[in-house]
Amino acid sequence: MDLAEYYEAFAHLTTSRQVVMGGIGGIPVSQVESYLNLRGIKDIDERLTFLKLVTALDVVYLEHHRETYKQQQESSKKTVEEAKAKKGKVKWPV
Repeated sequence: MDLAEYYEAFAHLTTSRQVVMGGIGGIPVSQVESYLNLRGIKDIDERLTFLKLVTALDVVYLEHHRETYKQQQESSKKTVEEAKAKKGKVKWPV
């Protein structure tokens, strides 16, 4: 397999994630195994290499997702705090 095929597999497998408390989970190994079986890949070394590469992509994806989520949370918190600070300072026309 070339690297593009690994990425394509990752793109297919990423949809099999479970949503867990606090975000999304990693790609289950059982889904990777199912994918390999569907592709007819039997060689143990090729299967292990596939698992390692897809897992490495998944780790990067999860780190990016968590960082993005954290930034969104901080931005939302800042917006709420700014709105609270402005409360009472707004002059409404009478």
